[in-house]
Amino acid sequence: MKRTIILVDDHSIVRAGFKQLLEGTGKFLVVAEAKDGHEGYSLYLKHKPDIIILDIAMEGVSGLDVLERILKKDRSAKVVMLSMFEDYAFVSRAINLGAYGYISKSIEPEKLFFAMGEIASGKRWIDADIALEMALNKISGEGTFTDILTPREFEVFCSLARGKSVSEIAESMIISEKTVGTHRTKVMDKLRINNLAELTRLAIRHQIITP
Repeated sequence: MKRTIILVDDHSIVRAGFKQLLEGTGKFLVVAEAKDGHEGYSLYLKHKPDIIILDIAMEGVSGLDVLERILKKDRSAKVVMLSMFEDYAFVSRAINLGAYGYISKSIEPEKLFFAMGEIASGKRWIDADIALEMALNKISGEGTFTDILTPREFEVFCSLARGKSVSEIAESMIISEKTVGTHRTKVMDKLRINNLAELTRLAIRHQIITP
């Protein structure tokens, strides 16, 4: 019996590539695709797939926010986060929130098939190199600079780093501009930065965004 999958990514070429690879194994069936978080969440509720592959950084509602919403409905949901980055900050956030796995968009096909097989069988999966980095950071107590941010603050941080305005962030997160402003102030205070230019440089330095 094939495992059902929903793909959520704002790039159609990424969805097409993963669909071709996964269905080519004969073990998986992509039952739906979504180009944004809102659509992805709705399709998850409609289809209740075995696995949902969710891009972590999309326009509008972020993958982390969708992850939280899905797990509030179903703690057993197998959500696999997808990203072009292999940054510890993102991995740590996703796993701590309850993601089953974390896959880079540059993953080799053979490794993808193995990872999906592990996740389908109920095992959590993270690339060995990333898992080692996480373990070393935990042992050393260093963590990541974003560990001090709440999930909402982290989302605002990422949106600001991508050049989004307060009104755009408020609309995408479905919160008031005043609340966004409060989050922005807390982010600045916690990270000890004074302006958006410093915030953006920090995000680039830690590979959360690309210049």
